[in-house]
Amino acid sequence: MKLLIDARNLGSKPSGIGIYAYNWIKAFEENGSLEVHVIVDVIESAQIKELDLNGRVKVHCYGRTSNKSANIFQYFKYVKRLIEQVQPDIFWEVNNLAPIKIKNPYGKYIVTIHDMFPITMPECFGKIYPYYFKYGVAKTIKCVDAILYDSNYSKKETEKYFPLAKKKDSFISYIIIPPIPEMDVEEKDYFLYIGNLEKRKGTDILLDAYQLYVEQGGTRELILAGKIRENDIETRIKELDKKLPGFHYLGYIDDETRTRLYRECGCFVFPSRAEGFGMPIIEAMQCGKPVIASDLEIFEELVGQAIDMFEYRNDSNDSERLFQKMIEQDNLSDERDTKRVVNKYSADNLDKKLIDYLAEI
Repeated sequence: MKLLIDARNLGSKPSGIGIYAYNWIKAFEENGSLEVHVIVDVIESAQIKELDLNGRVKVHCYGRTSNKSANIFQYFKYVKRLIEQVQPDIFWEVNNLAPIKIKNPYGKYIVTIHDMFPITMPECFGKIYPYYFKYGVAKTIKCVDAILYDSNYSKKETEKYFPLAKKKDSFISYIIIPPIPEMDVEEKDYFLYIGNLEKRKGTDILLDAYQLYVEQGGTRELILAGKIRENDIETRIKELDKKLPGFHYLGYIDDETRTRLYRECGCFVFPSRAEGFGMPIIEAMQCGKPVIASDLEIFEELVGQAIDMFEYRNDSNDSERLFQKMIEQDNLSDERDTKRVVNKYSADNLDKKLIDYLAEI
């Protein structure tokens, strides 16, 4: 079976969806039963360079970044040409939507829809993107043969806003989370957050909670790593960096640094307002680290009671409730619960299920 994947978010500094695509591509590569072709806009990230170098996956490069609105339509004209060239049994759009009508005359066309946040939280996405998202998702759902979802929560939300999705074949394909490598490090006691830095991710909640923690006598450091996505968050980070000696922002980090931080930290904090999945929580659990997160429905589905949650109510007291959890945190995690959750998202558990589904549709 020949699979063509649009992995444009993997080309440069990949975060959530880019890493989602990479982990599935690696699983398919290891399985060896599929002929895998990958489309990217540029070849800049370590992940896509690795795939391109090893040769077991065919990488097709557009040659220009596609993150600007004008460029994305030209990029998809390139995608359409590649469908004609590769003639895949399945074309997989992993990025929620395609903004133009796509057909795969040689087989099936599927999409992964991760979340509905541009609709449910439009204030986090600027003035134009929520309209682009609604238009693109509606067009994509009309065209596809099947929809993959990261979770039951994502499926429920999509069908709420796009009822046509109920009529499409679908499959819950949880995210593959490969094991964090072992590393000989000295364990430290700091709080850690890894991910995009924006209000949707609760960065402002965490910053306010940590300032309150320090003001109330807390002594543990806080390390943040990831891309800053909003100007007011950047301003707040600069303020705390000058004001609080235990506060550290590292920017976008490589895989080795990410591994070291997970292995060293005393507790991982993830106070997101909305998530389609929440991969960093599982990665921290792989390292045996306790986790504090907001009590979102998606986290209940993914990890149950295996982590500590604070009551997120989208009000002015969210930071104080997170602060209370940080003060009370004891660095203990339940090994049995952790192992059960981690195994649920391993490639061994998930890749064959998806491959079997792709062969059936």
